[in-house]
Amino acid sequence: MNRPGFMNYNVYVESFFQTLKTESFKGFNFESAEELRTNLAWYLDRYYNFKRRHGSLGFKSPDEYERMAA
Repeated sequence: MNRPGFMNYNVYVESFFQTLKTESFKGFNFESAEELRTNLAWYLDRYYNFKRRHGSLGFKSPDEYERMAA
């Protein structure tokens, strides 16, 4: 949570949630909460950390970046 008047404290979290909403479920109509959970699990466990390129990591996936840094 931000303190009043300090909007930049959550910039990374806000960016993540914007990306999550835009890429994972915006525009979809889910039949149940379980369907939404399944979609979010796929996005986070299979796509976001292993395939999606992140500008802050030199346009590498987090998985690639960790292997490179090890």
